[in-house]
Amino acid sequence: MSEGKRPIKSYQFRLMPQNVKLDVSVWEGKEKEGKALPSSLSLRVHLEGAEPLSVYLDRVDAFELSALLHRYATDVLEYDQHRRLEAWSRRQQEQLKAVPA
Repeated sequence: MSEGKRPIKSYQFRLMPQNVKLDVSVWEGKEKEGKALPSSLSLRVHLEGAEPLSVYLDRVDAFELSALLHRYATDVLEYDQHRRLEAWSRRQQEQLKAVPA
């Protein structure tokens, strides 16, 4: 977006293990010929020692990305829950075998 312009909303995440900062911002669309153009979102990734990387999304792309991240996060939770249950079950079976009859 243009220099000196400020976002309508902005939120900053810090991902500590990687020492990364992620800024998510909403930018108001410009007005052109009496029409209000759509607003956009930006994702800026700040890696230590590197230039920030910026990606701008319209609302449709932002919803698609949000849905994808939500689905993948849900998949990871289900996968990890299944793995933990299997590990617990194996531990229980090993403990039963270790108990003398």
